[in-house]
Amino acid sequence: MSYEYHREIPAVKTLSYLPLIQRLPHLKRQAADDYLYYSNGLISESSRSNVFIVKNKTVSTAHSGILPGIT
Repeated sequence: MSYEYHREIPAVKTLSYLPLIQRLPHLKRQAADDYLYYSNGLISESSRSNVFIVKNKTVSTAHSGILPGIT
């Protein structure tokens, strides 16, 4: 399920799952497993994982606004 959200400090790994926890009842009502976060029309991550796209044998992920370790 998509949800517009952007980490306050996207370059820092934190253990703050508060946005997900607050929205868990809505997620469960929709029978969804997780949120796919986006901001300004761009997918950034999931609430508990990273997002990678494979197209034409090339793996891609966001270039900014994410943890540097996954680029």
